Amino acid sequence: MTDSDRELVSRFAQDRDSEAFALLVERYSRLVRQVCRRVLRDEHLAEDASQATFLVLARQAGRLRSCARSLPAWLHTVATNAALQLRRSRLAALKREQGYVEFDEPQTGLAELIGALDEELQRLP
Repeated sequence: MTDSDRELVSRFAQDRDSEAFALLVERYSRLVRQVCRRVLRDEHLAEDASQATFLVLARQAGRLRSCARSLPAWLHTVATNAALQLRRSRLAALKREQGYVEFDEPQTGLAELIGALDEELQRLP
């Protein structure tokens, strides 16, 4: 985390400073939304996953103060996981509603490439 990220996370974790949290959301909401959009390919679901990501940040801010990992990388991982979880739960709901029909997601070469890129980014320290 950059010093300012560390300071903002620390201020939020210690004092529940809403301005510090708002600055973090402002700084990283675009990154988080883009990750969620790539995974979900749906604007409304991406917004839900983005909100879930920042809820995780709010809950785990105390742990992040001592985290050596960069905040953007951590948010990327959490956003990817939140989006994947939302996609799995949506797919499960669709299967239940339609009597367990297999759905094949249309894949384009670009979408596959972006997905592979996201996976590789998750492996970085």
